[in-house]
Amino acid sequence: MVATSSSGENIAAGAMTPAEVTQGWLDSPAHCENIMDSRFSEIGMSFAVNLSSSELVYWTQVFAAPHSRPR
Repeated sequence: MVATSSSGENIAAGAMTPAEVTQGWLDSPAHCENIMDSRFSEIGMSFAVNLSSSELVYWTQVFAAPHSRPR
């Protein structure tokens, strides 16, 4: 049996605060679906600032579920 896992990702640009980007993701059905997906038990989050871009701040969320162990 092959081990399986699930993962998801949210990406945003232009939001200036964590609250602003979170609200944008919650207001988006596809992004909110990742946040609310009960399969995911792990999350990684990051942001980067690009002073050369009109968007200025870029955000990511990565969601994961552990691999299932073969029986």
